[in-house]
Amino acid sequence: MAAQPIPTYRIDFDHCEQLFGAISALTVDPAKSLACYLFPFIGAFFSNQLEVRPYDRALSAMMPPDQVPHALGEIRLLKEAAHIHRDVIVHTSLNHTFASFGGTFSLTSPSISIPYQHLFSPSDDPLWNFSENEVRFLIARELARITGDDELLRIGIKVSFVASIFFLFAIPLGAIPGILLMIGSATLYLFSERGFQAQMDQKGVEILARHLNNLPLATAIARTALEKMRQQNLQRLRDNSLCRYYITQNGNNLLDLNRPFLTSRIEALA
Repeated sequence: MAAQPIPTYRIDFDHCEQLFGAISALTVDPAKSLACYLFPFIGAFFSNQLEVRPYDRALSAMMPPDQVPHALGEIRLLKEAAHIHRDVIVHTSLNHTFASFGGTFSLTSPSISIPYQHLFSPSDDPLWNFSENEVRFLIARELARITGDDELLRIGIKVSFVASIFFLFAIPLGAIPGILLMIGSATLYLFSERGFQAQMDQKGVEILARHLNNLPLATAIARTALEKMRQQNLQRLRDNSLCRYYITQNGNNLLDLNRPFLTSRIEALA
């Protein structure tokens, strides 16, 4: 009789990042968000990002040095496809999610952060190892965010959230209006952020299509990347007993408040 696997009860680190990222984005002081937009290196510094530079001894201890110029060259080509005519600083980290700081009106160069496992593919498992084209799509999404300058609107929504807290605690007889304003601004942020993320998918496909000179291929790559994420969630659902409480049978992660369901994102790229 085969031994039964021991059930595990944990929330994976990347799912924690998605949940805490959504909460942090709404509650952190908007002044910090504005500073990270105007001076993207501040956001990279406080996120513990490591800049990717050729012949960097610190990086050489983590990854083969001959891969760094290739990775930077690929990102440069994607930047050109995104019609970005200024430097974009590349960072990496042990986080699980892509990130970007800055935009058109940043006073210093915008930056993107690529998770280590996506940039250098340390795993040989096809389920967890994204192909080069799939990683290109995920990078293109962040470049789309830099060109879109949606961060300024995001900051405005955060300001409304802070204002609702002010009305709640500082104005006499303002409890009910303050609570309603706070709930409304939080709801507005979540729905608007999901809309921004959906636009990033579409614009990421457009950038990748210009890079590959093939729109159907770029769309298929994007769908494959998102489908791989969905399959990863289903694998977690099978391996981790706690995941049944926040991962649906379709592979959607309920803790990822900032993004539409993966099934919806895949369908939108059909």
